[in-house]
Amino acid sequence: LRSLKEELSTKAIHGEMTDRDALSGRLKIYASSTPGVRSISVADAEGLFVASSHPALIGISSHQRAYFHSAKALKDPNVLIISEPFNTKLGESIVQFARPVFDASGAFQGSVYATLEPMFYTSLLKSI
Repeated sequence: LRSLKEELSTKAIHGEMTDRDALSGRLKIYASSTPGVRSISVADAEGLFVASSHPALIGISSHQRAYFHSAKALKDPNVLIISEPFNTKLGESIVQFARPVFDASGAFQGSVYATLEPMFYTSLLKSI
């Protein structure tokens, strides 16, 4: 997430608009090559998913979730926010990892999210 967040921060600094279809394709490659990751998504400053490795997530808003508010409020570009487990609209329990994206002036531009496969973190937690 860190390298993707840094790339998006650079584009925000330079005012470049990212091709969302191309970004979604890149996110799909990142997600499929990272063990335990179900999806990687990018949300704008309003919490709307604008690109994702999982196309069904595009257009869904995260603005009501605590992890979105934390990313926006903390104003720390290095923070990793981990949500509490919650149920998706499909009834699956997931955990979101988020890194906020800021422009050069420190304005919040959105967040990069990774969602773990439930079986990955369930197995991990059982081993502790």
